[in-house]
Amino acid sequence: MATYRAVPLLLVLTACSSSSATSASASATPAPSTGATSPATAAATAATSSAPERRADLTGEQIAASLKSSGLKADGLTIYTEDNDPNKLLGRPGGYGAKVNWKVEGDECSVEAFSDVDGAKKRAEYIKKASAGAGIVGEMYVAVNESSRATIHCDHGVKPSEWKKIEAWFQKI
Repeated sequence: MATYRAVPLLLVLTACSSSSATSASASATPAPSTGATSPATAAATAATSSAPERRADLTGEQIAASLKSSGLKADGLTIYTEDNDPNKLLGRPGGYGAKVNWKVEGDECSVEAFSDVDGAKKRAEYIKKASAGAGIVGEMYVAVNESSRATIHCDHGVKPSEWKKIEAWFQKI
């Protein structure tokens, strides 16, 4: 008949017979290091080291500086704060952490940076649905930069050639 023994350090239940009780208790005590790496440890280390590092959240100032240095058209550049954000989403739960607006030949563009990719994707989907359902001619241009965890949207009046330049810049920030 098998008996069950809890190994508190590993927080697992191990089934062992009375003859293997000694080996179970011995395995609960770490073996002295020999400098060799087990295959499991090597795989865990490789998985950890190959995972991309999380970039810091973008700030409005960083977005604006990048836009200014890009050479793109950017009239009326505005960095929003929690006091003047027209959407009342800046710094709030479920909202973005930074927002920058500017105009391209009279049409508005906006970048919103989030603390996670899901937030950026959800905002992009919301903007796509809202512009499609607004009854206006043409939808907004919308894109997500997953590495920056940001979304960009521009009015449909922006020329397609200008949007290509804007999106290329956005994917690099």
